Amino acid sequence: MEAAAQRIDAAKAEFYPNVNLVAFAGFQAFGFSHFLDANSDIRGVSPALSLPIFAGARLRAQLGSQTAIYDGAVEQYNATVINAMSDVANAVTRAQSLEKQHRLTAQALATAQRARDLAEQAYKAGMSDAINMLNTQVALLAEEQQQAQNGARELDLYVSLMNALGGGI
Repeated sequence: MEAAAQRIDAAKAEFYPNVNLVAFAGFQAFGFSHFLDANSDIRGVSPALSLPIFAGARLRAQLGSQTAIYDGAVEQYNATVINAMSDVANAVTRAQSLEKQHRLTAQALATAQRARDLAEQAYKAGMSDAINMLNTQVALLAEEQQQAQNGARELDLYVSLMNALGGGI
């Protein structure tokens, strides 16, 4: 974007007159034998002036072109910023949702552990059969699996958030 702005400044500068000083030095002789004579040296300084009088349409077209390129670069930059902010907002929303899921899963896991412990005690006391104890064990394993999946989602979310913030992952 900065380069496009510099090109606009360069296009504007083309509208101004261009004044240069030209200096030259050398030898001038008629015939090679007189080439290094003291009278054969020549030197001078002269101004060079360029006025963009007849190039106005071309210069305005170049300025318009450079301005359009700059406007396109600004639009692209704005779109990139908006997309990045949208990605960050989505990641934060997902983080809040995932935090809520994590709390609920932790509660469900604690409940499943208590249920398994009670079923195991009832089985050992002869008040329940092995099927009930195994069913509570399966429910506990399902909650542990859900908690592991939430942990994987948290890591994925972290990567998404770092990428949205420009982490370059």
